[in-house]
Amino acid sequence: MAMYRFMCLEPNTVALLPPDNYHRQKKRYSTPSIQWLLYISHKENIQIRHALQGGELQVGPYFLDGYADVDGVCTAFEFNGCFFHGCLTCYCEKTQNPMTGTSFGFLYYKTQLKT
Repeated sequence: MAMYRFMCLEPNTVALLPPDNYHRQKKRYSTPSIQWLLYISHKENIQIRHALQGGELQVGPYFLDGYADVDGVCTAFEFNGCFFHGCLTCYCEKTQNPMTGTSFGFLYYKTQLKT
């Protein structure tokens, strides 16, 4: 902070830090999910909270990909990408997902429990 104060701040001023103090969300998210949420946000002309805008909202044990409160109506958005949600059309049920270490069948089962 001392270097920032010396190099960038005008004398007798104070730096304003963001509410998360630059500790951005560490939870993974997919680029396609953000692109989809931005598309929905633009198309419907609504503000959607997501990983890059306010962070994913946690509801119980789950994190919502997107969340919007429009005129008192709360809407949850979930992007079910094939790789992390176990699409059985694209992946064999018994094949192991190399990122999660679990089968695509199990990922599909967990996704169905959420919906």
